[in-house]
Amino acid sequence: MLYPAYGELINYCSGFMFADMPWFNNMFAFVLSDPRDVTPAPYLIFYANMNISSTFLLPIIFIVLLYVIFGFIAYLKTNAKGVVTNTALVVYNYFLGGLSFASVACIQGALLNPMDNNFGISSAFYLFGIILFLLLLVETVWSITKDS
Repeated sequence: MLYPAYGELINYCSGFMFADMPWFNNMFAFVLSDPRDVTPAPYLIFYANMNISSTFLLPIIFIVLLYVIFGFIAYLKTNAKGVVTNTALVVYNYFLGGLSFASVACIQGALLNPMDNNFGISSAFYLFGIILFLLLLVETVWSITKDS
């Protein structure tokens, strides 16, 4: 495997990788998304719509849970802080491909579905996905400038 995030895109025909749990994420998708949103037909094969609750909410919850566990371990065992930090970076890179795709899909979905004075939970998840995209963009630029 050339890069850990590449593994997420290998099984695209199943709606991303096994670790992203797309079949289980549908539970959130039908409760937290608006089925009236305009969504391109290829997306509807795997997702209810294009906001982050439909495409990537369960893996985000899983990532946050892992980081809380890693932070707790790093706090308790200060001598293992380097190993915990490296493990957290591997987990971050492992889910990076799916997170990038899901956040770009949120931007596309927000452009296809203007809010028109009715800001609801679906709109909030579009906004959350756009914020995640901006955070990924800032982190990428910061990493590139830090390494040069």
